[in-house]
Amino acid sequence: MDLCLETIDGVDALRLLQVDTQRRPDYIFLDLNMPRMCGKTFLKEVKKDFSLKDIPIFVFSTSSDPQDKDDSLRLGAVSFFIKPCCFEELRQKITSAFSLIPS
Repeated sequence: MDLCLETIDGVDALRLLQVDTQRRPDYIFLDLNMPRMCGKTFLKEVKKDFSLKDIPIFVFSTSSDPQDKDDSLRLGAVSFFIKPCCFEELRQKITSAFSLIPS
């Protein structure tokens, strides 16, 4: 069964991943601009946790700053996408993200 979980911020997301060890996500879609813990910090924390580090993480952000993209990829994100304004373009970006998930 496919399951989609969402959290309100990076602190809650990290807690959920560390507490619920029976249900590990197949992938994570991450926003850089979150309250309480920014996406880059969340990415660092996940990638240094042995039990979580292999989960593919896709960063979606409103930021078009090349440094945000470079930092995200250097910290272990599979890909960095700038959030589009229209739904069809978002659908296409998510579809292309799935093609990057290692099988």
